Amino acid sequence: MTTVVGLGATRLARGLNEGALDGIGTYTQALLSHLPLVSDLKYRPVVWRERSLPSELMSGMYLPKMRMEYDLLASAFTGRRSFNDNEIAEQFSLFHATDHFIPKLCKTPVIATLMDPVALMYPEWVRQRGRKFKNWLFRKEVTWAEHYITISHFVVDDLVKYFSINREDITVIPLGVDDIYFQKPAAGVEAITLEKYGLNPGFFLFIGTIQPRKNLKILLDAFSLLPVDIQKKHSLVVAGRLGWGCGEEVQILQELTKKGVAKWLDYVSTEEKRVLLSTALGLVFPSLYEGFGLPVLEAFASGLPVIGSNTTALAEVIGDAGIQVNPLNVNELCSAMCLLANEPALALDLSEKGLVKAYSHTWRLTSTKTAEVYKKFM
Repeated sequence: MTTVVGLGATRLARGLNEGALDGIGTYTQALLSHLPLVSDLKYRPVVWRERSLPSELMSGMYLPKMRMEYDLLASAFTGRRSFNDNEIAEQFSLFHATDHFIPKLCKTPVIATLMDPVALMYPEWVRQRGRKFKNWLFRKEVTWAEHYITISHFVVDDLVKYFSINREDITVIPLGVDDIYFQKPAAGVEAITLEKYGLNPGFFLFIGTIQPRKNLKILLDAFSLLPVDIQKKHSLVVAGRLGWGCGEEVQILQELTKKGVAKWLDYVSTEEKRVLLSTALGLVFPSLYEGFGLPVLEAFASGLPVIGSNTTALAEVIGDAGIQVNPLNVNELCSAMCLLANEPALALDLSEKGLVKAYSHTWRLTSTKTAEVYKKFM
């Protein structure tokens, strides 16, 4: 009998249905694409009840009994196993909860990827509706896994502290970057994208959902302190959906847009993001907390210099391949942006270092290490 691993893909399904993948969705999608290339095991996505099953996941297992949240709640309150325990055991030798939805399975080993515990550490940074209850449920879910994968060495201490799990039960497997980011977008696609958004090459770029921990306010303040000639030559482009708790940031961004020195593009497609990364002056990513920081890796692969925080996992991911700054120091961030704008030789050096860094972080390598973890629990 062929050994089959099920990968939780409920968050991925939601992202595909909405036309906007987050970091967790990107991670799950990458594993489903690359695991079959590096391992003799078989893999299938597993999706709990959603309004529709995306065509990309039709080969997977669909569990229509109830939404994932209700299944988790039933297990948390009653102690009973998942309503889908038998169905999963019949199809899979192991289940990988890739998306922070960790079912209580009694017949199948469960591996869970934990990106970070930021909702527990800084509840003020995340959506407040039902936050205490969601954190209680998440802590419950984590106890139902046999082993954990996380995405940076930095996160390990926080996972041990906030989930009370043993350090030896955690394996660190860094994220990867898609091969397409190493390739320059087609000239036609580049021209169409720049024209669509009214952009000229050489802008400062921020990518990410607009939410408190992304620290967009500091970036906007730092950009506002730049000399006028730099602002006009190197505008600020923000690519990301509006999240929550950032009314002041939105107001400042709109004011800069009226002045003609900033653009807010909302969510962009992968192809459009590739164009932005290949035509920008630099990625500016002063986030207050990241479990990894995938946009940094995508920028490195695109040959784009990076200015990022010297804290949390970003310091680990950036290393000496980018400019690290104190994310709370607006003057330090402004100085780094000035330096990048005025020193072409520095930009070239950082571009080369970033490429070297990116080549050591591929989804193929991430998938190979992940498959090695699977085999220990089968």
